[in-house]
Amino acid sequence: MDRLASVIAKLDRAKEHLAAFNDEFDAFLALPPYRVVPHPPSPPLEVGEDYVPSFPNLSIGIFRINHEPPMHLNLILGDYIHNVRSALDHLFWQLCLLEDPDTDEFGQFPIFARTDDGSMGRLKGTLKRVHPDAAITLKGMQPHNRRDGFRYAKLWQLARLDNVDKHVTPILTVLREAIVARWRITGARRRGHGKR
Repeated sequence: MDRLASVIAKLDRAKEHLAAFNDEFDAFLALPPYRVVPHPPSPPLEVGEDYVPSFPNLSIGIFRINHEPPMHLNLILGDYIHNVRSALDHLFWQLCLLEDPDTDEFGQFPIFARTDDGSMGRLKGTLKRVHPDAAITLKGMQPHNRRDGFRYAKLWQLARLDNVDKHVTPILTVLREAIVARWRITGARRRGHGKR
């Protein structure tokens, strides 16, 4: 059996979920789920003999949500995220089997954001299960290595979203931010400030 068969199967399934999510999300955006309420311009502010002029060419609007994302969108997105995370776990398992074909100890693909003694001890113990060359690669991929902060690491974001979806709440806030981001991009394009 191909060692990567389950990894590829998980990623293929993730692609199916992502395609389904994109279709459903586009339908949701067509409602539309938000509106921009025009805000009247502020009058000039008098400051002694000087004043701060108003900007007649500047449009100001208030972003309002018409419809919250439906639950099924969260479920599809959660399935996508979990399948990608699970593919990494399957990959790590195969790396463990290459080093010790008789092992029956399961484990997760290591994703460590912090450098405290406890975290580094767990990472070291995890990496002992794979070949030293693989351990070097996995250690270099860790989010704590990023100079701009672990929160910018895609691996940490994936692990965080997976845990939030499994243990805390559906990813409603992520969807809401995606709607706002899409509005900002399309709004900028309509005003001629963005590239198509």
